[in-house]
Amino acid sequence: MRTVAIGIQEFEKIRANHLFYVDKTEFIREWYQKQDDITLIARPRRFGKTLTMDMMNCFFSTAYAERRELFKGLAISQDEEMMKLQGTIPTISISFASVKPRTYKELLVTLTEEAARIYDQFSYLIKSGTLSVSEQKLYKRLCEKNQKLPDSDTDEGEYLAYVQRIINGYAWLSEWLFKYHKKKVLILFDEYDTPLQAAYLHHYYDDALWLIRELFSVSLKNNRYMGRAILTGITRIAKESLFSEMNNFSVCSMISGGYDDVFGFTGKEMDDILEEYQIQDKKEELRFWYDGFSIGKETGIYNPWSVVSFLARRMYQPEDYWAQSGGTGLVDLVVRRGDPSLHEAMQKLICGEETTVKLLDALIFSDLDNDDAAIWSLMVAAGYVKPIGQALDISSHEFTGQKGAFLFFNDGIKVFRISLTNHETRLSFLQMARRWFRRGTVDYMHSFAQALLLNDLPEMNKQMTEVVLLAVSSFDSGVKPSRGSVQPENYFHGLITGLLFCLSEFYTMTSNRESGEGRYDLCLEPIDRSQFREAYLIEFKVFDKRKGDRSLLDTAVRARKQIEDMEYDLDLIKKGFAREDIRKYGFGFRGKKVLIVS
Repeated sequence: MRTVAIGIQEFEKIRANHLFYVDKTEFIREWYQKQDDITLIARPRRFGKTLTMDMMNCFFSTAYAERRELFKGLAISQDEEMMKLQGTIPTISISFASVKPRTYKELLVTLTEEAARIYDQFSYLIKSGTLSVSEQKLYKRLCEKNQKLPDSDTDEGEYLAYVQRIINGYAWLSEWLFKYHKKKVLILFDEYDTPLQAAYLHHYYDDALWLIRELFSVSLKNNRYMGRAILTGITRIAKESLFSEMNNFSVCSMISGGYDDVFGFTGKEMDDILEEYQIQDKKEELRFWYDGFSIGKETGIYNPWSVVSFLARRMYQPEDYWAQSGGTGLVDLVVRRGDPSLHEAMQKLICGEETTVKLLDALIFSDLDNDDAAIWSLMVAAGYVKPIGQALDISSHEFTGQKGAFLFFNDGIKVFRISLTNHETRLSFLQMARRWFRRGTVDYMHSFAQALLLNDLPEMNKQMTEVVLLAVSSFDSGVKPSRGSVQPENYFHGLITGLLFCLSEFYTMTSNRESGEGRYDLCLEPIDRSQFREAYLIEFKVFDKRKGDRSLLDTAVRARKQIEDMEYDLDLIKKGFAREDIRKYGFGFRGKKVLIVS
């Protein structure tokens, strides 16, 4: 029984110490024989990307010449022709996993430091006699650590030279390795999209996109000394945005597939793991927690990080190891900014339902500001939700979108039924909803929900007032960065939706749904009517003098009256709810003031 170690991503260390490892070396042969110039593989975080890239480096890199013992007993070792390639190809292995700076200047410095670390690995080139005097001087400059970033205003020339060294560095290294080894170079870019995610989060995306696009163009597209390349990341960034005009470019995403069984553990691999550690009785429990990822045509993939974490603590019950590992910032941000229909769909998923969404196989980060399809595509790429079956054939057909409107899509648009991936991702969704509020508002969330269920109107007003005072300046649901303005009713709609997420185990929450003569804002309907009898209808209004509001009370009364005038309760009555069991609330908002009436 092999020792299970958590967080080790160095293939050599795992093999040298006989640690737990699921054999994925068949990928080496499969990738090599396909002969694609550039392969991009998008998989969720903590899904074995870094370990797999290090495995490729250990197999091909000249730095691991005569290290065949690392692959002894693994699948690839049975192929003598492939084993002849072990340790024979100059390989540049680059990881952007820790490149998460808060500013563009920090990005420049971080990329320079990462390049210096890599150049130091090939210092033998300086003494090899293959570099000219000027090339040796440049090489030594590239190896320098802690280089000071020149000021772009006072020393523009040095600043531009600094940036050009970042852009051209790996292409120069490729040329020098080719001169020495007489072979074209294999380039590995791990977590290639991490800098762009950080740039989007910290609002310097356009500058970062230009820099990374230029770096990839010079390193991959225009590099005649590059033989082949592999890139891994979480998202598939649109080719037109980042990889324009690259030929023989193979993309393997969660939706399109490609190398479907390489990342994550398959059902067969899990059976072998359970047998090795004699925990076959845990099979259904682990399936409930960690199974369910769908990659291309391969379904039933297990989250490797969570499985390994459980194996290391197998005497204890399963936990939500994935969320504990961090890295949810981007998904958390875009979901928090989503409109109420997005939050409604999330609530349906948390309650175990499916929903229909449009998905994009390639992502442009700026689309996350104003396109729910981009947000759902990010959540699929990140592993929170999964497509069910094949894309729906809806060309020239209509279907009900999440806002209740009939939508039409052209040929080629991918629409899927989706569900949460597994129990672990459901817990991650719930934690995400709670993080929408400052720490001080969490208690108010539960207090407000309890007051609602008890029909305690004074307490509802008290808790809601506290929440608005604490959260209104920081919570940005309904605010789209690209629009530059707040949509007040959407803002408060999202706020209340988030507050009531703590009831998602017991109530189905729907937004903007047609009933009676119009669309109500929010409805809570008990999942188990033997346990909870009452349903709730809520309407939101913002103070508006043009509509006759003289006080906040007028605003709240106007909201409550609309529920009656538009007969929003008809849908619930048709479902068998008695009128007296339908609670109706009007919410009036004015700045940081709120008033609720029933």
